Amino acid sequence: MKRGIVRVQTVGKREKGEDSYGNKYSSLAAMWEQEFSQPKKFAPEAKEDKKRIGGLANWYTGSNNYWNNVSQDDAGMLQGWERVTAADIECSSNFLQSYIKTNKILPAKAIDCGGGIGRVSRELLTKFFSKVDIVDQASNLIQAAKTNVKSERMRNFYVSGLQDFEFPDKYNCIWVQWVLMHMPDEDAVKLLKKCKASLAKKVSSFASY
Repeated sequence: MKRGIVRVQTVGKREKGEDSYGNKYSSLAAMWEQEFSQPKKFAPEAKEDKKRIGGLANWYTGSNNYWNNVSQDDAGMLQGWERVTAADIECSSNFLQSYIKTNKILPAKAIDCGGGIGRVSRELLTKFFSKVDIVDQASNLIQAAKTNVKSERMRNFYVSGLQDFEFPDKYNCIWVQWVLMHMPDEDAVKLLKKCKASLAKKVSSFASY
């Protein structure tokens, strides 16, 4: 989620600063503690966005609102960058090709977690796996993915936040790219455990970065 600018200054071994809403914090840990605590109460005349600071539900609501209102292209996915370097797909392809060959992975089913408009599904996963699912919290991005990925290998398009998503199948590959940094640590760990439980019993792969 695009949270706003956080200005930080180092004092000894502790970082303190304030965010773009003017809230001051004694440390980065204090900022995150408030972010995921119960919503902080502000005066009635406070701006609406300030009223929403604090609370895990508000974190995910804000995230969902943000991603449902970005442009449905690379610039929207990358918060302003207009394109992704070719090295991204090239290196990912080399990794998958080598890993599948070395570990004799069955290239049957894969799922693209936080797949957005379907770039990774289109340019990578459908090149290697016969059945590909995609999940993203933003319904408008999933609709864009349905248009962007013209492949008979695409199977299911799920609208769900990964913190709530229950894998409906066992997969030979679970791909999680540029997602975990948007999740609180506790939910990220829960997701990783669900990924582990949702890998096919035969040799499978999991990729996250």
